Amino acid sequence: MKSTSTTNLLRGIALLPLGLTACAQASVDLDLERTTELTAEAAGFDVILDPGAEALEESHLRAALADGLGLEEALQMTLQNNKELQADLLEVGLAQADLVQAGLLTNPSLDLAIRFPGDGTGNLIDALLGFQLLELWQVPMRERAADYHLQATIAGVARDAAGYLRRTRQAYLQVQWADRVLQLREAQLDLAKSLRMAQQELVAQGMAEAASVDVASLRMQQGRLVVDAAMSQREGSAQELALALSLSLGLESVALVDPWPTAKAHSMKVEELVAQAIGQRLDLQAMVFKVETLEAELALRQRERFGALSAGPNFEDPGSGDPSIGPAFSWTIPLFDRNQAGIAKADFALQQARLQLAGAEARVAQDVRSAWSRVLESESRQRRLNDEVLPLARSMEARMADAVALGAASRLDLLQAHDEVLEAQVGLLRAENDLLRAQMELEWAVGVPLFQKD
Repeated sequence: MKSTSTTNLLRGIALLPLGLTACAQASVDLDLERTTELTAEAAGFDVILDPGAEALEESHLRAALADGLGLEEALQMTLQNNKELQADLLEVGLAQADLVQAGLLTNPSLDLAIRFPGDGTGNLIDALLGFQLLELWQVPMRERAADYHLQATIAGVARDAAGYLRRTRQAYLQVQWADRVLQLREAQLDLAKSLRMAQQELVAQGMAEAASVDVASLRMQQGRLVVDAAMSQREGSAQELALALSLSLGLESVALVDPWPTAKAHSMKVEELVAQAIGQRLDLQAMVFKVETLEAELALRQRERFGALSAGPNFEDPGSGDPSIGPAFSWTIPLFDRNQAGIAKADFALQQARLQLAGAEARVAQDVRSAWSRVLESESRQRRLNDEVLPLARSMEARMADAVALGAASRLDLLQAHDEVLEAQVGLLRAENDLLRAQMELEWAVGVPLFQKD
């Protein structure tokens, strides 16, 4: 029979892991403060990121949209309602959990052997509670790798969140543009109807050929087709906006209450923008953190090549009733596998990430230059239409009105001149839309707001 001291000692050894487990409870809280900060910097306004936010019920949505939809309201709705965005935010929680796990030591091992000799001399008990020693050397590097991975995840998720907001902003702009184009096309259709009526009057007065009415009728029918296309474009833009907001209900009949934006002037230089993009774009920052993660993982792999060394108290009862306890060590000798393949793999992954980062920086530089060129081209076209083409069309219409008043021109000529004004306005609106989109693309290429709206 085992002695009381042996029994108590065994009981203590058996309960020790449970006590250590109770003291080593780790908790992971989803902290989105840094992600929110980076998203706000990239988007240009304060944001609230909450993956647990409940989507608005359809009845509440309809009530909220009854008086129209503003851009700020649409952006906030994206943050609250977009389930893809909320799912992306949980990536930060996964990386935070990895960081917490990286700082924890491996559970101690308990090796217990009880033998029952046949000679009746008593039970032979051998127990070893082992703690990993080399892990104390590996944990700091493991934590560093996990922390870099967390920072890379935060930067990547913030870039994605800013991308969702950008998509909403673009969709909102396209609905605004489609509304304005539709108004101008409807005005042109009304004008085409007036032209046809004027042509019919001239034919009735014997001042024009009957074929001219057919020409005016054809022009009116073409105007109707253009209006139908504008209406279809407006519906498609509204559907894109609903998709950006993750809404199942249609927005075709919802009015947008914000005014058409005006493109802002600037004095930026392309080389400064390229440097700003390489230094501040969140996706590039994520790649930089990935490189640092892989550097830490390579160092960790190199530290793991020495195998495993554990130490702890060893209890031994030879069966004679005189148990003993003392230190013991256990070393897994890396005789055949010194982790060389793992080290080589980590090194290759690091080299690959460095090359990918260099390639991404070159691509970003060219993206900025290309977006910059489109901004300059759009500005030039918008300026020419606004400063030359539209004023000329209006001047021609004014002179035609004077000619009609003097009897030197007909009402038909004046209607045609007014149609030229409407067509110039459509062209200017298209140029303004192209400029606004080009500026948004430049902001996305650089990664920070550049054209702040008042």
